[in-house]
Amino acid sequence: MPPEYWRGAGLLALSFILLFLYTMSNQFPYFYHTDEPGKVAQLVKGTRDFHHPQLMLLSTEYAGRLLGVEWTPQRLVEVGRWYSAVCSTLAVAGMVLLTARHAGWKSGFLVGVVAGLHPLLFELSHYMKEDCGLLFGTVWTLLALDWFLDKPSTRAAVLVGAMAGLAVSAKYIGLLVLGVAFVAILIVSARKTGWKTAVMRGTCFLLAGAAIFAAVNSRALVAPKKAVRGAGGEFRQMDAMAEKGSVVQTNYLAKIPRKIAPSLLLGAVGYIAAFCLSARRRSPMGWALLSFVAIYLTAIHFTPLAKDRYLLPVLMLMCVMAALAGRDFLDMARKKGWNRLAVRGGAVFAVLLALGFQIPGVCLYSQEFGGDSRVDMVRWIQENLPPNAVIAYDTVVGFSKSKSDLLAIPQRTVKAKRFVVDLGPFEKLREKGITHVVVAEHAWGNVFKKRERPGSRHGQRRQHYEELFEQGELLWEKDRGQLLYLHPGLRIYALQDAEHSG
Repeated sequence: MPPEYWRGAGLLALSFILLFLYTMSNQFPYFYHTDEPGKVAQLVKGTRDFHHPQLMLLSTEYAGRLLGVEWTPQRLVEVGRWYSAVCSTLAVAGMVLLTARHAGWKSGFLVGVVAGLHPLLFELSHYMKEDCGLLFGTVWTLLALDWFLDKPSTRAAVLVGAMAGLAVSAKYIGLLVLGVAFVAILIVSARKTGWKTAVMRGTCFLLAGAAIFAAVNSRALVAPKKAVRGAGGEFRQMDAMAEKGSVVQTNYLAKIPRKIAPSLLLGAVGYIAAFCLSARRRSPMGWALLSFVAIYLTAIHFTPLAKDRYLLPVLMLMCVMAALAGRDFLDMARKKGWNRLAVRGGAVFAVLLALGFQIPGVCLYSQEFGGDSRVDMVRWIQENLPPNAVIAYDTVVGFSKSKSDLLAIPQRTVKAKRFVVDLGPFEKLREKGITHVVVAEHAWGNVFKKRERPGSRHGQRRQHYEELFEQGELLWEKDRGQLLYLHPGLRIYALQDAEHSG
């Protein structure tokens, strides 16, 4: 059989394996994640808040109707999580193709395995969030741009524009890859065929991107005022930070070494160094790739939240850069006549080092996605606490109101607005008849991280939590996990004496 058959079969097999891993144990309740309830509520009610572009919601809505799923928050969130998993799978496939075009299919498949098994990508593929959609749009825009750079044409420019339109429709920061692709198309076209053709192709690129964006975001375009208010709410947070003098949110450069294997980091740095020091190694695609990474990294330093997930496109493209650097190193070693066995052994060691860095994290996440601290907590409460107990809890704990649900308990519950100590200090809780309290480290941990004056609101919360921990009787606890949404670090305290609580 021709090599193309085996390559296609291999890519298809890799994609199916990754899709299986990304969708495994993704049925946990929709209200565990802080962002997912608001997203599925829009689908259930048929409304939009327009805080983000509409690709994820539109895809989830169409897929849900096509599959005929029950129109409930839980079923819809599972469809939305499949959207993330599919986007991640397609993104990895795009990285395989992009790498194979410049470093061969062996390097391409290695990138697919290493990038596909990155713990951050594995985790994000289990949530109904926009990050995986952005990665898909970014990778395929760069891949389409690579096709254009190889054989420039108006048709190829339209394809690049369509992919860039999807990137922007996934997340607004996708505008960065659109801008990089637009500049690359103009410069390459102008050099080869003149500025008249460059302007025509650039115009077609923008029209294609605008058409895709308009099709995906049609509901926003017919309600422009509401859409602007929704999107503006996200950007106003940055203005508030600027007023406080903290425009630069965090140092993402310092985060990268903790999130990527040393061998991949070394390879990516080597690729950047070779590009900067050797004009012979520079190519239009190299310029586009590094320009996007540099601009994107700069941009996320100004975002209002410091989230590791914002690094996803950078980490994935660093895998591609490491593979390109590895291919160049092997070519150089062959020309210099270095020991072939030693060089290939070193390459294999670098790949194994990367997998050794990542696979434990993937295994841990897989184990945690397969478990549920809240279910364990509910089972303990049902078996050990009296039916007349009154239980107050941090909001993130999230007992269910449905009697048939896994998180339903027979006892009466009292829900705080956010922190259980907002209901009052220890003695006040007892006076209200509350017999037990359930707290989550995911909530009170943030209170203890902040340094506030003792008399401030945050200082009072900390003091009340400390009273609870000292005076309450710890009955049961489950340590926090790496996935705080599923394992938020739960504790059950008794407030009353046994004679009062039993």
